[in-house]
Amino acid sequence: MNVDGRLGVVGIYGAAALAVSRSAARRGGAYRSLHVEELCWPCRVMPAWADAGATLLDVGWVVLSGAGAEATQAFADAARVIALDLGDLFVRGVAVVGTDGWFYWIVANFGLEPALMPVTALGGQDHNLVDVSAGTPVDAGALKVSPGHALILRGQNLHMEGKH
Repeated sequence: MNVDGRLGVVGIYGAAALAVSRSAARRGGAYRSLHVEELCWPCRVMPAWADAGATLLDVGWVVLSGAGAEATQAFADAARVIALDLGDLFVRGVAVVGTDGWFYWIVANFGLEPALMPVTALGGQDHNLVDVSAGTPVDAGALKVSPGHALILRGQNLHMEGKH
């Protein structure tokens, strides 16, 4: 999906279709005074029951800033994505090749305890990883993700076994 030839959105796992939710009523802004459209992956417009402790959403998507419709479609057609099995119910991760050719890993800890994992859990050996938000190299031995936090890592040489 592309918005105004400037923003590409590509779903990479967890839902069947990307959708636009439109409403005749104003529903955006602090005072619900703006007409807005919402991009949904998946689209749920009605309340739904969920058991305590149930996972409500387990989805991933890529946002391409400044991308036109053709660039968005090219990324979607060539998307190389793998969901990571990190061995912890509360730690989720995905790896994707960016439009710049670099590999990116996003690892999020939804648990209450710090998550420790070897770098090899990301799909092989050391990838010369850099923590994108800190701009610093990542220790080749282990990763630590604090509760309620996520890491965005950039590197190279990922052996991709999955594809979108």
